[in-house]
Amino acid sequence: ILITIPYSHYNELARWALQLVGARFVEFGYSPLQHVLPVLAARLCGRKEHLSSSSKIERPPAAGDASDRALLHAPRGAPTAVPLLVLPDGRVLPDSWAIGAASGLAPITDPSLMHTYDAVLGPLTRQWIYFYLLKPAAAPLWDALITRDRHWIWRALYALGLRGAIRKRLTAAFRSDEPSAMATCRARLRAVIDELGASRVRARPGAFLNGDAISLEDVALAALVAPLVLPPNYCEGKYAYVLDAIAPADRQFAAELAEWRATAVGEYVLWLYAHHRLGGTAALPAGQLPAPKL
Repeated sequence: ILITIPYSHYNELARWALQLVGARFVEFGYSPLQHVLPVLAARLCGRKEHLSSSSKIERPPAAGDASDRALLHAPRGAPTAVPLLVLPDGRVLPDSWAIGAASGLAPITDPSLMHTYDAVLGPLTRQWIYFYLLKPAAAPLWDALITRDRHWIWRALYALGLRGAIRKRLTAAFRSDEPSAMATCRARLRAVIDELGASRVRARPGAFLNGDAISLEDVALAALVAPLVLPPNYCEGKYAYVLDAIAPADRQFAAELAEWRATAVGEYVLWLYAHHRLGGTAALPAGQLPAPKL
C-alpha cells in the first residue's frame, strides 16, 4: 500500500521507481490535511514508529536570512510526511528514498549529491510551484486540485472552513506571499539547476546520468524538477487539467516555465518523461518489490 499526496513530486519519485521495476502496489492518495490521520496510523500505531528521515517541509529563508544554514540542516522526521509504503508483511518504508532504495534501481551513493536532491532541489521546486498555485488568481485551480474526485464529506469540510486553513498554512510554510523569499528561491534554483546541468546532465557517461540504464538518480532528478517544467505526463497526466491551466493565465509563470524548460536539466527531464515515464522499463527484471534494504 502506497500512501501519498498524489501530486507531490516526492510521491511521484516513489511511484515512478516502483512502476519501473514492475512492483505491484495499491495507491491511496489524499489531499493535504486529509492525509494526516491515515499517515499517523501507519507511522505510529504499531510496535515501532516509522518516521521519515527526509523531505520535511521547513520554512524557507528570505534574502539575507541568517537561518539559511540552519534550515538546510534542520532536524527531520515529520510524522505526517508522505509517501510511505506498507509492505504485505507489515514493514513500512518511511519515505521516497527508502522506497527508491528498495526498488532495486541503482542508488545514489554520494551523500553530498543526495543532500542536493533531498534538501535543496526538492524543497526549492516545491516552493516555486506553490507560489503560483497559491496566488489568489489561481484559487479555482487550487480548489480543483484539492477537491476533485474526493469524497463529498471532504468537499463539504473544505468549503466550510478547511479551504482557508490549508491555504494559510501552506502560504506560511512556503512564504509564498513574501517577494524576498521568492526572489531567494529563484536565485537558488538557478544556481542548483546550473550546477546539476554542468556536473550531472552534460557530464553523463551514457544515455542516463550513470550509464546506459536508468537509475534512481534519473528518477529523482526528473520527479523533483518536474514542477519547474511540467511534463505532460507528470503523475501520469492526472493533474494536467490544473497544471496546464496556469501558464495561459499567468505571464510570469509562462516565462519562467519556458526558462526552466530551456536549461540542460529541463531538456533532460522532459526527455526522461517523454520516453521513460509511461511504458518505459528499467534494465531490471519486472516482479515483486525486493526485500527492503533497511
